[in-house]
Amino acid sequence: MEEASRVVKTQKKHYNGYFSEQKLLFVYYNRVKLFNAAKSGRLARGIAELTAQKWAKRLKEDKDWNILEKQTNKVNRPKAQLDKRHKIHLLNFYDNKPQVRIVDAVA
Repeated sequence: MEEASRVVKTQKKHYNGYFSEQKLLFVYYNRVKLFNAAKSGRLARGIAELTAQKWAKRLKEDKDWNILEKQTNKVNRPKAQLDKRHKIHLLNFYDNKPQVRIVDAVA
């Protein structure tokens, strides 16, 4: 039992990444062909059934949802170190002087 618990602790989670083509095929089969979520996921080259069901539900509830956006968990992300004003300053800095290096911007 202890060996099994050690193996489970060392395993990393595996997340599926889906390509834009797969997402577009899923939307086509689900919205145009009117297949159910599971079948749309299978036909869209192997989207997991549970993922397909979540996507179908979200497409049905939120008409403005863009399925092609990268889905990130923004709750657990660390807070950004640069403020919006810092980003604007850096953008203006590089627009005015495109030949400068990163070292010049940091110093």
